[in-house]
Amino acid sequence: MDWIKLAVIAGALAAAGAGGGFLAHLRDTAVLEGVQRDDVAKLKRVSDTATAAAKKYLAQEVDWNQQIAALDVSAEKDKEDAQAKENALRARLATGAQRVWVRAKCTAGGGNVPNGTGAAGVDNGATYAELDPAVASNLAGIAADGDDAIRELTALQAYVRIITAPQK
Repeated sequence: MDWIKLAVIAGALAAAGAGGGFLAHLRDTAVLEGVQRDDVAKLKRVSDTATAAAKKYLAQEVDWNQQIAALDVSAEKDKEDAQAKENALRARLATGAQRVWVRAKCTAGGGNVPNGTGAAGVDNGATYAELDPAVASNLAGIAADGDDAIRELTALQAYVRIITAPQK
């Protein structure tokens, strides 16, 4: 039915004295339709806001994943480079191509440790001893372990900076 017919019916009922309730019903229906339209509009705004927030978060997550992937590649390359350097150092130590000298004071045997071939002008008169290649290799390994820990900590700090950076 359209509104004109309803108005005619309402007028006829009002004239007959029975239309008061019907007119109130029509008025209440119109008010209810207005409230429903407002509720639908509010729900759409809430839905649009939630959708925009979800899209923003997903874009941020993609950005985080890209940064973390780049960080992982960089950290892995650093680790491989360091491992290659450590292996080369250990090989030089094992073959005697590189030696490790330490300043020493030996009291056993009367302190007859021969002077090493240290650099001229540095600690003149000091006594030096050459470390056994296995011991030198072990020390290089200990230093490498420390360097590995520093690299891992640095990578972890970079990861935390990526995750906790303000969102764009």
